Amino acid sequence: MIALCGPHSQSRIKYTEAKHPLLEEAVPSFLTALYVVGIGCDVLPSGVSGVTAFAILREIKKMQEQEGVSPNAFTERYNKLVDFYLKKDKTKKLTQNNIHT
Repeated sequence: MIALCGPHSQSRIKYTEAKHPLLEEAVPSFLTALYVVGIGCDVLPSGVSGVTAFAILREIKKMQEQEGVSPNAFTERYNKLVDFYLKKDKTKKLTQNNIHT
């Protein structure tokens, strides 16, 4: 039996830095929920086809570079990401109502 706790358990755990740290930024929970729906979770296990953490980060960066879009405009970011998901969805089965969490 392998001990899951104790002085030697931590030495067996290897942490690696995420290539695309999507969940590092402090954002409201409704936006975090939208991120994980896009990449896959219990609500939509396979995620949105064509959407990856890298694609979401790239889209967020585009939004932040646009004039007049505040990095803290979370509702606006949410709405634009819903549109992004619908555009990227290769199955074309999702609707706005499916994505809104």
